[in-house]
Amino acid sequence: VLRMWRDVQNLVYTTMSSESPVVEEDDIDWADESDDDQPVSAGVWRVLVVDDDPEVHRVTELTLSGWNYQQRQVQLLHASSAAQAEQLLRENPDICVALVDVVMETEHAGLDLLRSVRESLGNRSIRLVLRTGQPGRMQDTTLQQRFPFDDYCQKAELTAAALRGLLQRQIDAYQARSDASLAPGEGAVLH
Repeated sequence: VLRMWRDVQNLVYTTMSSESPVVEEDDIDWADESDDDQPVSAGVWRVLVVDDDPEVHRVTELTLSGWNYQQRQVQLLHASSAAQAEQLLRENPDICVALVDVVMETEHAGLDLLRSVRESLGNRSIRLVLRTGQPGRMQDTTLQQRFPFDDYCQKAELTAAALRGLLQRQIDAYQARSDASLAPGEGAVLH
């Protein structure tokens, strides 16, 4: 988070003459704040940020503010707990990527959320990325065999460029997985 925060600060300082938005905590759309007028996600990539640290949400919002990929806007949804995340995932099955902290309300809340997404919600399309600030806890080499995640990163190593690159790879993989799940004649693009 610190490295990404420094990247964001550098970006803000170098673009102060342009109209770059400043994100305050009140600007983050938390899961428990109702927004029934939210449009269907046609034309956007929905990315869920799950972390109990408000600073992680602010830095992620600043880093991705105004960022588009494949001519589609990246829309962030925010949850500060596994329970909020699961609610958002039930309400928004079109979320393409979830960036999930491991340690939140419990030592393994993020890991439990991963299992719930795949098993309880039955969502096999979403790309699940673990983000942790405590890499020492993630040394078990069988972790990926036991928990269904697609990628892993340490918060301290995630620069702004690395976050965008990570999301590009995950969106591409989501798109390929979604295209593969469509039967011919149902909109699948055959290559």
